[in-house]
Amino acid sequence: MPYGRWRNKMNAQKARVEMIPLMDCMFLLLCFFIYVTMSMVVQRGIFVNLAKAQTGESLKEEKKESLYLTVNQEGKVFADKAPVSESELLQRLRQFRQQHKDGMVVLNADKGTTHEKVMGVLDFVRQNGIGEVVFTVEPESKP
Repeated sequence: MPYGRWRNKMNAQKARVEMIPLMDCMFLLLCFFIYVTMSMVVQRGIFVNLAKAQTGESLKEEKKESLYLTVNQEGKVFADKAPVSESELLQRLRQFRQQHKDGMVVLNADKGTTHEKVMGVLDFVRQNGIGEVVFTVEPESKP
């Protein structure tokens, strides 16, 4: 008879779905998708500490092709994410100008690099036929 009582007890209990573990799983999935979405931002240059400016403007509506150049704190130049020498930069600029006549160069300069190095890269870009150069800045909070 003890087996029969246990069986009756099992039939008497109703199955129920616990919501707390399901909510935890959904929250974790939501956090995961938010994190993945935020990390999918296209970063074509290397990370540098940009100078701050209040008058910086967003160029999101621009549909021009861009070549991203970065000057890090040590003064090394990178095209997209690859370090380049002066001759390699010359080759990349000429190739870019041939493929995209109205393209522009986006220059990311670390705020710790010298003004001379940044102006040298800017001058080099303009000497090789690309007149439109845009500087990347970090937006400064307005008072």
